[in-house]
Amino acid sequence: MDDARIAVETGVDGVDVVIGTSAHLREHSHGKDMTYIKNTAIEVIQFVKSKGIEIRFSSEDSFRSDLVDLLTLYSAVDKIGVNRVGIADTVGCATSSQVYDLVRTLRGVVSCEYVKCNYISKSISDSLSTALKHISTTTLAAPSPTHTKLSAPVLPTLTRPCSESASATVLPLSVVSWHA
Repeated sequence: MDDARIAVETGVDGVDVVIGTSAHLREHSHGKDMTYIKNTAIEVIQFVKSKGIEIRFSSEDSFRSDLVDLLTLYSAVDKIGVNRVGIADTVGCATSSQVYDLVRTLRGVVSCEYVKCNYISKSISDSLSTALKHISTTTLAAPSPTHTKLSAPVLPTLTRPCSESASATVLPLSVVSWHA
């Protein structure tokens, strides 16, 4: 919650609440269970919304997460009025059909108009072709506004070495903010 308060105080236009949802990240990164994740996400989303700021909720390591857990979580944040949702192929393991299936299923659970899919690659050799596949399948699965982002070792947007795990965050809940 402290990160969300700081983000709000800086005058941002939007906040992205991001937390690892796979069993792997829950065990080896932040150590929180799905009940904690859901309750914390709801608390942060309600706070940010109360300040009139746009809010997005994103799961990290979405494609290695339990589908029932994801759908329960996204349904809960949708009910309290999250503006956007995001999913991430944190370790670059998703196939195009998995991207399509998850985006399509998620689209059936949430009512917000925007779905974001992040593809984070470990090597550039497969990055571009896989990202293009993810972009096209995300667009096919969710004809409403979508956004697909590629992060790869050679792109300046990647801020840590690829050998580091995306689960290396210290905080159990990450907040990313943006200005319009």
